[in-house]
Amino acid sequence: MAYQENFRLFMISAMYENGGNTTHRFLDGHPKLHVYPFESQLGNARCVDFLSSLYPFKYRYPDFPMGHSAGDYYEMFFDEEYKVVARNRKVSKFRDADFQIDEKLRKQVFIEMLGKHPMTRGNIVAAFFEATFKSWTNLKRSGSETAYVGYSPVIGFDGDKILADFPQGHVIHVVRNPWSGFRRHHQAAVSALGGTLCMDLGDDAASCVGLRQQGAGL
Repeated sequence: MAYQENFRLFMISAMYENGGNTTHRFLDGHPKLHVYPFESQLGNARCVDFLSSLYPFKYRYPDFPMGHSAGDYYEMFFDEEYKVVARNRKVSKFRDADFQIDEKLRKQVFIEMLGKHPMTRGNIVAAFFEATFKSWTNLKRSGSETAYVGYSPVIGFDGDKILADFPQGHVIHVVRNPWSGFRRHHQAAVSALGGTLCMDLGDDAASCVGLRQQGAGL
């Protein structure tokens, strides 16, 4: 159990549009942190509870069935943004980023690490993060990194599980001013609607601009 007990994992949680990505990016590049480059979509379809109808399982803390191989556990992580870059880069929104990874090496390192430690949930998650950085071939390292940082929008709901698995870990939940968040959501919704009407209904440009201006005044 020493692996997960000594593993320092910081998970950032924030409801949508509350500043989780911003906090994530502020920490990126810190000389003592390995910051996961995408959303840390750790969850899998086994994450089923009273919140399942509200939030995608990919944003939850994972659950793993007993009796499977390390390779099986690797594939159970949803991890969409990383896997799309690794497996079909041309359709990824990160396709132009200078992000050089070797997923075969990542999976190999993951399996090797779990071969040295008990197959617990905490060790599986720890191996996921560590293998990612060991297989990131053009990563700029300071050599003084002591902790790993991940971000997933609603992972705070599972904070008790994270801290149970990682006694040296932390869960950071970011909360935005609710009035600011409410205003931003309404602006985004009306702006998107305006764009859809322009494309799908052929409205003239002046009407679309007027609709967007109404949204800006909410």
